Amino acid sequence: MKLVTCSKFDLKWIFKNYYVKYLSQHNSNRHYILNYKDDNTFINSTYEDNKLLGEGNGKYYLIEIGDDCFLNVQYSKVYSSPNKSSPFHPQNSFYPKLQNYTLGPMYTIRPAEPVIWLPVLYSHLQKEKGFKVLNFYKHGT
Repeated sequence: MKLVTCSKFDLKWIFKNYYVKYLSQHNSNRHYILNYKDDNTFINSTYEDNKLLGEGNGKYYLIEIGDDCFLNVQYSKVYSSPNKSSPFHPQNSFYPKLQNYTLGPMYTIRPAEPVIWLPVLYSHLQKEKGFKVLNFYKHGT
């Protein structure tokens, strides 16, 4: 399988059928569930030891430039992290940018058959020539 650029249509389909789960970089007992809704809103839920601690939310927009699709994220409410090196900590230099930042372009694979896990890669905002992965999981898994 090869990596392909996500179109707006691709990302809408992924958002409708999958949710994001990712682990904290600073606390091995903490994870996050990110749900992108059809109405261009999202909810980012924070869990520790599988117990919900709190939620952040906001709006998102898909922006197509040529063949590339970018994800603009605008947090309305942030559930703060206790770790100062986290972008979700109020003293982190990236924290003010949570109100309006853009990720992308976005890339994924096109599996030959249905999958429960689908990785989506995007250019990292804070590291030159770096990539991050959003791990999308099929709803209901």
